[in-house]
Amino acid sequence: MSHFQDVISFINDRMPLVYVFLSGIGFSLQTLFIKLLSEQGFHGSFYCVFTRGILQITIVSIFIYFDEERRKGTAPNLFGNTWWIKWILFLRSFTGFGSIACAFFIC
Repeated sequence: MSHFQDVISFINDRMPLVYVFLSGIGFSLQTLFIKLLSEQGFHGSFYCVFTRGILQITIVSIFIYFDEERRKGTAPNLFGNTWWIKWILFLRSFTGFGSIACAFFIC
């Protein structure tokens, strides 16, 4: 294996961490903008967060549905190998969204 392939493999193995990092940055920017708007008298923070969540699940679902590797069956299993793992991931995403939305609802 060449050095270039080693570097590509190293980067690909760590892409989930990059995605988590970018998600954290995105959430921080969302919080900043909502707080700045709230200081100006905006009272729709919960609706902004709710709409973002709906758009996020819609866009992600479209990307997953049209993924060619997933359709061919060659893509890695993103949601776990068992129904238990899939259920836990679903609950984690659902409760995570609910807790974030409620945090903005209280503000």
